[in-house]
Amino acid sequence: IVYELLPADRARATTQLDGLLRAGTLRHTVAQTFALDDIAAAHEAVETGSAVGNIVIRLQD
Repeated sequence: IVYELLPADRARATTQLDGLLRAGTLRHTVAQTFALDDIAAAHEAVETGSAVGNIVIRLQD
């Protein structure tokens, strides 16, 4: 779990993950994007398992 890492270990892991994302080796799968006003629908998508991948919440339009 990332939050249990020591600060130096967390920084190193973040740097490595950033490199993998930039290289295209690691990709995020975004299932759906919701506006903040639709946060209840976003929670429902997660809870029901209807979304395969990450749910993104737009804080501003």
